[in-house]
Amino acid sequence: LFEQLCAVMVCQSPEKNKNSADLDQTTGVKLASQSLQKVGGNEYIVVANLTNESETEKGFPVMTVTLKGEKGDVVSRRQLSPNEYLHDASQKLLPKQTRQVAFTFKVSDGEPRQLVIQLGQAS
Repeated sequence: LFEQLCAVMVCQSPEKNKNSADLDQTTGVKLASQSLQKVGGNEYIVVANLTNESETEKGFPVMTVTLKGEKGDVVSRRQLSPNEYLHDASQKLLPKQTRQVAFTFKVSDGEPRQLVIQLGQAS
């Protein structure tokens, strides 16, 4: 199914993306999968599936989203706190729960070919 969806989207599983920090050791939250889809003009939808690998409920992480061009050059980079990608930033990830989050991303210069998401704690 992943391969079929990726035929029409720019996708990467964390296993294939060595630049992604797929498990934030401080939060216990893992990036299970990610995808990038162009929706028109310079606007894209980023989808991330986040899994709480711990035995306790966790807050959603800060996500650093980087879009890279064909030659690996950075086209765009944004750091998003949970209140920027959730309707209710007080939501928690239950133990072993996976939740999908999606948000739009505008690119002002270049055509993204690679999506890299790194997870971290709110500062």
